Amino acid sequence: MATTLGPLATQASLPTLAVFLHVDVRLRYFQGLLRDVMPDVDVTAYGRFGDAIQAIEGGAHALLALRSVIEYQGLKVALSARAAGRTTEPYVLVANGREVSPKSVRRVGTLDLLGRRGTQEWVHRLLNASPDVNRVTKVEDLLPMLQLEMVDAVFIPEALAAPLREKSRLPLKATALGVEVGLPALAVLKPGGERVGPALSRVGGNLKQIMRIDGWE
Repeated sequence: MATTLGPLATQASLPTLAVFLHVDVRLRYFQGLLRDVMPDVDVTAYGRFGDAIQAIEGGAHALLALRSVIEYQGLKVALSARAAGRTTEPYVLVANGREVSPKSVRRVGTLDLLGRRGTQEWVHRLLNASPDVNRVTKVEDLLPMLQLEMVDAVFIPEALAAPLREKSRLPLKATALGVEVGLPALAVLKPGGERVGPALSRVGGNLKQIMRIDGWE
């Protein structure tokens, strides 16, 4: 069943923005915040890679997603988010009770960024290792994989490691990897999509915290 939150376009006069980002809040709440701050853009948030791709193929004017998603689709970045002066963020391995190395991890959990094959290849390339990759579509599903010992570690943005520890009684430990992944970025898919960029400049406060960004460039 598709995980979408409403029709892609409700008013033909508005540019349509497909959003595919994994955030640590309910997707409907996140979508509502975006719609409130960008009333001149028809925003639909998607929780699954396949649904986001269908939105792209279905005529969305623009896509807001991690740079890895945009590049995987062969699209051009029109606008990049930044945090702490960078357009990338560090990723870590989080495991129960110990630090781990990529080579020691047989099963790794991660957010489903690029579908089954794409996410597996992405993880293998960044870790320079070949563990079995277990994917989830929600940030809240990462912790159960560790609690139920479905994986040896999860591969996530460093910014999500502390919230993960706060939600668990497990002695979770993060291993720094020196791996950087691009922050959210905007791709214009067809004429009209260029109107989304100025609207994104109004994103601030709580939304910036949710998206783990400081601004755009």
